[in-house]
Amino acid sequence: MITKRRIIKFIVLLAVAIYTLVFAFSQINGHPSVGKKRHPRPNFGIRDPGSAVKTGASVKAFDYQRLKALNDEMLRRFLEEFPEMNNAYSPNTAKSSSLAAECSSRTNTNRRGHTRSASPSDATSLPLAPPVFYPLGHNPNSNSGWGRGMTEREEVSCKQSEVAWTNSCCRTVYFLGGGKCGSTSLAILLKHNMSSMGQFDPSSGFADGGKEPCWALTSGGERELYNKFPQCKSPRCTSRRDEVNSGETRSHQERTVVLDGCPRYTKPMSARKIMCSDPDAKFVMLVRDPLLRAISDHNDHLIRGSGKTRAMSNKDRQTLPLRSLTLSDYRTILGNFLQLVPPQNVLIVQSEFLMEEKFVQHIMTQVQNHYNVPNRDVHHVKSNANSEDPKYTLPSKKSFEATLSTLCPKSLNFFHLVGYSFDWILHPDDHRAQSHYQPPDEEDYNL
Repeated sequence: MITKRRIIKFIVLLAVAIYTLVFAFSQINGHPSVGKKRHPRPNFGIRDPGSAVKTGASVKAFDYQRLKALNDEMLRRFLEEFPEMNNAYSPNTAKSSSLAAECSSRTNTNRRGHTRSASPSDATSLPLAPPVFYPLGHNPNSNSGWGRGMTEREEVSCKQSEVAWTNSCCRTVYFLGGGKCGSTSLAILLKHNMSSMGQFDPSSGFADGGKEPCWALTSGGERELYNKFPQCKSPRCTSRRDEVNSGETRSHQERTVVLDGCPRYTKPMSARKIMCSDPDAKFVMLVRDPLLRAISDHNDHLIRGSGKTRAMSNKDRQTLPLRSLTLSDYRTILGNFLQLVPPQNVLIVQSEFLMEEKFVQHIMTQVQNHYNVPNRDVHHVKSNANSEDPKYTLPSKKSFEATLSTLCPKSLNFFHLVGYSFDWILHPDDHRAQSHYQPPDEEDYNL
């Protein structure tokens, strides 16, 4: 006979069983959220620039002055080589984030048309971003939790995982995001012969293989990645753990470089797996105007036959699909990785400069130095330019404005996360906007 007492006893036992299973799973996978107090998520100083972050790990010092000196030196060399750019970076003419504040006041509204309150830091003046730089953050006195390293629990999980058995003959460098930002062109510039673009250049310092292994998104781990590269399968290539035990450790620079240009590394779990494999992993993050990147991404899906044609009609007023907006949210992508990755290991490159013939050699020298690979002569290459495809279509004006309204606050947050502003389209009144949407139909003017 089913009684109330038996029902209550069954529910209690079921709850205990579920908790036990979840706890056991968390121990196996190294998630600190069950059975132990969760460490607070780092505050990147966007709303509270004076707050320091306390985590379970020893926080690595964020050396603002050192990184700023590096950025200033890179900009100085750039202006020395291209003096015609001095005017653009003059304090009197360089754009600042005041444009972002205007962007926020014009487009920061919700779907019901109500204006959302802007952050007090919106009007903070920020310098124009150099072509290549390291992320700074806008407050030199705040240790914002960047590159905090792993908690003790995460380090134990790393040592127990297959990921920690990293190949000793190769090391991996990464792209962070970068889809429709020129990542294919950058991979060619790093690895291919400049006289015949389709051929791998053995003198590049890189291992020959595909551009997007995306090993940190698979269950096989980095060992499976290295099995795809002949240079990494030599009998002498034992795990680094065994190498350390034998006292014959090879230096980080001596290893052949594997490029993982996966554009889908956006989540904290990917950062954790990569840092388990190599705590000194280096990243290059390509960025371009997020709105133009989203339009290009949406067209890429349409041209490949995997996207819907909505938002390409003059009657459409919706934003572009979410999957085309995700990689334009630079603040979230970079913020997720800066929880573990030191900012000096993330080089940000403006793809607009990389795509210009006169700047490409200068930019590539900085990238090669960051990755610790040989410097070599390169020239401009163009790849995956879907704007030249006959199927390429611009969004409607209404869809353009709706998408801009969504991306604009995210751009503002990115400005403050990296400590620089960018010359991007931030509001519909920008004179450059007209060339990126379809002219409204005559009947639209009567709506």
